[in-house]
Amino acid sequence: MPKTLKPITELTSAELLEFLQEQNEEKSQYYVNETNDINDFLSVFGLKTGEHEVTGPRIYKLYQKWSQNPLDSRSFHYNLKLFIGFDKVYLLNKDSNFFQKYCEIKKPDKTKKPLSLKHFKTFMDKFQIKSGRFYIKDVVLYNLYDKWVYKNNKNNPLSYYQFLKFCRLFFKKPPPKIVRQNEWFSVHKDVKQFLTPEMMELLWKR
Repeated sequence: MPKTLKPITELTSAELLEFLQEQNEEKSQYYVNETNDINDFLSVFGLKTGEHEVTGPRIYKLYQKWSQNPLDSRSFHYNLKLFIGFDKVYLLNKDSNFFQKYCEIKKPDKTKKPLSLKHFKTFMDKFQIKSGRFYIKDVVLYNLYDKWVYKNNKNNPLSYYQFLKFCRLFFKKPPPKIVRQNEWFSVHKDVKQFLTPEMMELLWKR
């Protein structure tokens, strides 16, 4: 359809139909359905609408580092606006320093540090977590850990990435599964008694 300066109200039926089809095609380039991992990304880092102005590229840089199969930049921002306030920049509850800390600081492998190993084992003992046949999503297990850390004022908590390294170390058999960009670890079913309704909802959310 050739470009026209006519108002949309003056288009013929055929022109209007073609115009709407073009709009839908343009939109579909960036739309990704609910199976993408943006909701999990927001949950892992505790991101939601707030008062701090953060630029899109800074958020996307962290997302790229976190996601095992990241969306392209335009698809990411198209979907992110469905969750987060946007007015030229994103309005978040975390400031720019939060993103800089995660993106620019390379942390040592804590699985090789005795104190961190003891810390993770304490978490496992608290919630009776051990290998089993019940598969649990990575973000749910980290959510349980994060609440435990916060409640007990634990110093130097594990980052999401370090936490996953420990899970891969302890829950090897049966091996983890990758489903819709999330890792699912096989643990004993007893852990279900410690999961809140919100965690259960996150567990089964696609």
